[in-house]
Amino acid sequence: MIFRSKTILSELNFETSFQKVNKQAIFKKIKANTTHHHQMNSNPPSHHVLSSPQLLHSIFAFFSIQEVTYYTRVSKKWQEAAKKYFQFLKSFTVNTAEDIEIYLSIVNSLAIQEFSFISSNYIDISEVLSLLKLTKPTVQTLSFLYDNDNPEDLSLVLKSLPQAFPSVKTFKYMRRELNEIDVLSFKGFQHLKELYILGDCYFEGKYLSLLNPLETLVIHSHFVKYSFLEELLKASQPILKNITLDLEDYEEEEITKLILILQECGLSSLDLKYCNYFTNDHMMMLESQLGLKKLSLRKVADLSSGTCLAFFQHKFQLLEKIKIPMNDFINSACLVGIARQCENLRVLDLTWCEGIKDSAGIYEVFLNCKQLEKIWIVGVKKASEEAFPVIKEYYQQNKSTKIAFLTEPEREKVRKELINIREKCFGNHPNFSFYKKLKFLDATKCDFIPDDVFLMLLLINPTVDARNYYEETVSFPKYIPEINYDHKF
Repeated sequence: MIFRSKTILSELNFETSFQKVNKQAIFKKIKANTTHHHQMNSNPPSHHVLSSPQLLHSIFAFFSIQEVTYYTRVSKKWQEAAKKYFQFLKSFTVNTAEDIEIYLSIVNSLAIQEFSFISSNYIDISEVLSLLKLTKPTVQTLSFLYDNDNPEDLSLVLKSLPQAFPSVKTFKYMRRELNEIDVLSFKGFQHLKELYILGDCYFEGKYLSLLNPLETLVIHSHFVKYSFLEELLKASQPILKNITLDLEDYEEEEITKLILILQECGLSSLDLKYCNYFTNDHMMMLESQLGLKKLSLRKVADLSSGTCLAFFQHKFQLLEKIKIPMNDFINSACLVGIARQCENLRVLDLTWCEGIKDSAGIYEVFLNCKQLEKIWIVGVKKASEEAFPVIKEYYQQNKSTKIAFLTEPEREKVRKELINIREKCFGNHPNFSFYKKLKFLDATKCDFIPDDVFLMLLLINPTVDARNYYEETVSFPKYIPEINYDHKF
């Protein structure tokens, strides 16, 4: 398996434009030269073998770890380069028994910080335990999903995880069924600070109180009894920064106790879902959390627009992500409050907030949130072109223009008009970034936002990923010049 400097390097031009090389082309070159090498059964001169470690590492990055281990057969220099390459790997994922075999063969070269065991196919318990016999103290983040229906096998594996990965600080457990004994196994992670229990799994949380204080707690299950959760939250109160909870089965009194605990925490992220008994008072109890970077409230039944507006009378300077989908209490007045108090907002999710009856609030968000990168207005039926500063003003002057059918010079003329409107109408507005930071806009099921709006956004910022009513990515059609059939050839 040999690269020859005079043939392959010249054909693929690795040193000047390696990033543009197609992986499949490289693979074919390697395979062809490997076959030739085995047929000739001889080694070429060393100066014809690609041996620069830096260049080899760039090449290895285009291949799977399985392929890299195969390529170590080329030469000792390739083998040494691969070992150093493995030392720089930050993560390793096991999906199959073959991945375990590869892991065992290179584990001594690995200094990975993240390990994922995501078994989508059945792997024999003996193979899993053989992997866990090898301690990896460098691993800080562990993601685990073992697709095995035998509770005894699962318990064996879980009990082995803390010994195999003794330095884990972040543990992501992904499984729909969770036994109480499984939670008890989490206690073995002595340095655990972040726990994610993902998947709508059933467990009461009996052993949660035995865990070390946590900085991050994410539980998707709504079956956890509050009495078991309370002790962990109280112990974690001095350091708790991020919490995600499903409140579907919690009564109002239990939620009040929960909020009282969270009220004393310095939260960075608050994510509450299915808040059937989350009240206006609960919302206002959280108004002191001015250090929030992320706020997520999904399907809050009884919150009022007035409470939301009062909450956002406070300056949330650090707030970067607001996700409030499927909430009827959100209206344009709430959005104006968000726009004026959350100037550094980067992500806003308004999916199916049907209480938004006009475009005025979204307009203010674009105008004031200078860092805005992603926005979802899916299902906001009353949103129109009037939600977009500059584009709204352009439409008022040019109601009949169809951007999609313009030629390249005509499109450039429209772009200049948009720039002129921006300078004339918004030149003194320091927060309006003119969509330069915008990366993603989803307007699925928005009846009154035509594709021309997205095309004008592309004229301003060609990198925007904009989704129209049908959730299709909007792009300019390739312009085909008209053919003059009267011309004599």
